[in-house]
Amino acid sequence: KWNQILSKVELPSTRMLLSQQAELANIESNSVLIAIAPNWENMIKSRKLIIENAVQKVFGDQIKIIFTSKKLNSNNSKNKRIERPKQIPDNKIKKPFFPSLNPTTEENLKKPNIDSSNNLAQFFNGEIIEIDE
Repeated sequence: KWNQILSKVELPSTRMLLSQQAELANIESNSVLIAIAPNWENMIKSRKLIIENAVQKVFGDQIKIIFTSKKLNSNNSKNKRIERPKQIPDNKIKKPFFPSLNPTTEENLKKPNIDSSNNLAQFFNGEIIEIDE
């Protein structure tokens, strides 16, 4: 039923939010209980009308939605151990290579770098074209 409700949600962003941060907790004769992640409570509640419309498309006009907080399971608890990244000694960090960007003549300043433009165009599966003025 949850997947049916999600399929009726008109906004893709709301559908994605619900699929990741909410779940169908209970269905009663006149209400649907939706458990939502505490961190996303305000965001989901602000979309109540959109969610209610989707629920009504599945269960009928007389049904209302009720939100409740999702209980965090042991996998999501704050007691989870967080590993820190290992420190890399400075002498092991590779420095990026930047070629010299100091043109020596005024002509080099005015001339566009065609090779880098072609490389960029090829990267995006395009090409450089010249427009005759």
